[in-house]
Amino acid sequence: MSTELLEQKVEELDVRLRVVEEELARQKTTRPFLGFTIEEAKVLLSKPVKRTPEVIERAMQIVGICEGPEDLSVNLRDYLRGERR
Repeated sequence: MSTELLEQKVEELDVRLRVVEEELARQKTTRPFLGFTIEEAKVLLSKPVKRTPEVIERAMQIVGICEGPEDLSVNLRDYLRGERR
């Protein structure tokens, strides 16, 4: 590789590096990527989650398709006590 070509490639890389560094510096001065601060996240996580009956039913169906009886998510206690087989 010739010296001129090598110098050209180094200059191109230097320009790209400056662009990346400028973008990183700009991102550090803006809001977090998630769109809220740690304090806002703590408030959101401290509130109970509102789940509709449909969401609960879907979650129970997903749990029920794992190993074991299909209705395990609903009748877990009965199986543990031996009332169901």
